[in-house]
Amino acid sequence: MLFARTIASTGFKASATATARRAHHRPLGLIARTLLTNHQRHSIHTTQNTTNNDNNQHDPISLHDRGIHPSPTTLSLLASKSIRPYFYFIDIHGQVFLQDTTPKNFTSCYKDPKFLNFFMTRIRANTTGYFGDEYLWQSPCAKEINFVEAADTPVVFHGLVDNEQLVWAGNLQTPFQPDKLSVSLSTGRIYHPLPPVMVQPCSSDKDGNPLLPLGLLKSSLVLTEFAALLDNDSFIWQGKQYPVLHVP
Repeated sequence: MLFARTIASTGFKASATATARRAHHRPLGLIARTLLTNHQRHSIHTTQNTTNNDNNQHDPISLHDRGIHPSPTTLSLLASKSIRPYFYFIDIHGQVFLQDTTPKNFTSCYKDPKFLNFFMTRIRANTTGYFGDEYLWQSPCAKEINFVEAADTPVVFHGLVDNEQLVWAGNLQTPFQPDKLSVSLSTGRIYHPLPPVMVQPCSSDKDGNPLLPLGLLKSSLVLTEFAALLDNDSFIWQGKQYPVLHVP
């Protein structure tokens, strides 16, 4: 996401409650520093060059932007069965794009809440037998199959309402569970349990192998709301300390 431009255009600021919490808690830990460094690098890259995603080594690049395209043979096979395939990419900020959209940034992603709610709640493992190695997820709709590539998890939480509800998809909400956060020590990314409606669809891969039922917390959300309360092993929320689980 063009975070630097978004800040300028929307007047985004950290919430007063988050600012107050940071004033009374420990300084940024390793996780927060890692997220902040990657976040700043992302802002620099997207501000200087919005047309060449290859310059940004910190955000995973989509299949299309790497020059990897669907097999014409498989496309013809689907057409013979009257199945219309579409191809999507979900970045680590939860933004949804058609694969061939260039450049991929805040101005070119899908923004309609109704579409995003419908699209995201239908995501499940790609068990179609088509493009399974490239697209791990699908979002079926009648005679259409929306094949989905996710830079990390398909569900990304991007907002917090009243310190109680995490926002995902367009404007869907799920209870925030401060006692169930997980962190990847290799990337510094923070994860939260999936919304209940997504646990069954996203808890196994196309071969039936179990997956961790987690969704990614958007880095800007972590930095503005949780960073000062979080380190590698614990999270302080509303006066209580909770352990943080470690994931690969």
